[in-house]
Amino acid sequence: MSSEEERARRSVDLAREHGELPVYGPTEPQFDEGVTPDVIVRVDYALSREQLVTALGIGFAEIAADRAPEALTVEEVRAEVEGFLGSRGIMEVDDQMERDAQRTFPPEQQHVMQLLTAAVERAYPAAGVSPARESDTPAPRSDRVPAESLDGIDPELLAWHQGALEGDPAVCGAEQPGRRNFPCINNRAHHPEHRDVLGRTWPLHEEQLFVARPRLTAGADGAVTVPTLDHGPVTLTCPTWCHGHEDTPKHRVDLAHEGDDIPLIVTVPGHGPVTVMTGLFEQRPFATRPPGTGVFLNLEIDGACYPLTPDGIRGVAEDLLTAVVDLRVLAARLGVYAAQDGGER
Repeated sequence: MSSEEERARRSVDLAREHGELPVYGPTEPQFDEGVTPDVIVRVDYALSREQLVTALGIGFAEIAADRAPEALTVEEVRAEVEGFLGSRGIMEVDDQMERDAQRTFPPEQQHVMQLLTAAVERAYPAAGVSPARESDTPAPRSDRVPAESLDGIDPELLAWHQGALEGDPAVCGAEQPGRRNFPCINNRAHHPEHRDVLGRTWPLHEEQLFVARPRLTAGADGAVTVPTLDHGPVTLTCPTWCHGHEDTPKHRVDLAHEGDDIPLIVTVPGHGPVTVMTGLFEQRPFATRPPGTGVFLNLEIDGACYPLTPDGIRGVAEDLLTAVVDLRVLAARLGVYAAQDGGER
């Protein structure tokens, strides 16, 4: 079933359940005045009377100082309701953008974001660019799986199956020999054997090795040309510590020089070396948000990345020295408690 047929089916189902509903809007575009818009996205909300009154009440609270409810025009009522529904989504997006600007995604997440960026380019082309047709986009592997083969499967298992097909980083996704549409649905933690959504298993040694895509590295003159989604080929001058660039196109503003990972390791008795944090040098020559276009250290701690200046690094180092003292105090306290308890066991 095509996406157009699916949308038509949902509309028919809605009409069957609730009857033909009146349609109002859009009254005016909703947008963030601090951002230059590229497209207009229209969304239909199916709302109850109570939801409409609640949305209007929230919007009216902001203008109640100089207006009476009975004086609102039809256009103003619709604009307030639509404005509330639209602005909440825009505010959530803006808040997430601010949070993203304060951190750097790990390489795996960066690759996912690049693919999502390319998906947006297909779905929302710029003015003057012909929209991509559904036939221009390869069908997901799940679309080629006979639907009847998954009848009666637990919805949770189906969700893991879909994640495996779509490359979800939380799912193993190892390809099953002879059944590429039925990959492993186990999570990334160690598992004794692979298992698909139908319960079929196969040994781990059958898994095909993942080969990383080659990186674009600078020539003798230090220059490298990388593809972008919005400016075509862009030539960069790489610093000596840059270990190359992915050949997957991204927006120019997202281009970055990255060095090798530098793990900071402690040895835990009984467990061996443990990486506490990982640093790498990075520079984003076309950045328009913090940390700017200068070189910084990207420090990854517990899965989150923090761009740091030299002063920021020294601040973290000072805190680590304090943590060392705290650990020695804890060791002393444990010695006292162990002695009170009859000594170490």
